[in-house]
Amino acid sequence: MIDMDGKVYYANYYYGNLHRDHIKDIIPVIEDIDFHLLGSESKNENWKHVNLGFGNNLFLKKDIFDDFEKRVKEANFQMAGELYQHWPGIVMAVIGKGNPRLTMNCI
Repeated sequence: MIDMDGKVYYANYYYGNLHRDHIKDIIPVIEDIDFHLLGSESKNENWKHVNLGFGNNLFLKKDIFDDFEKRVKEANFQMAGELYQHWPGIVMAVIGKGNPRLTMNCI
């Protein structure tokens, strides 16, 4: 997660960093997400879905979605997985906080 102040929070319930039952306590909007085999969607109109490929999903606040989408198009990624690697930096650039070069490898 990246908050609007540019703080990055990371946990992986698969590896035991976060108990699965507590995710909805920490991320209440997760209860509004319908996860499907071929994608996911939010029932909450304030959140937009981005498919990062390979089963990875990103949910953005509606008010930053258009700018995020514009920057992704400008980046003109050529290979599968590039958006997955670079979405954190794009979010940082959109919100004007943190490191715009942040990648998933950094996290």
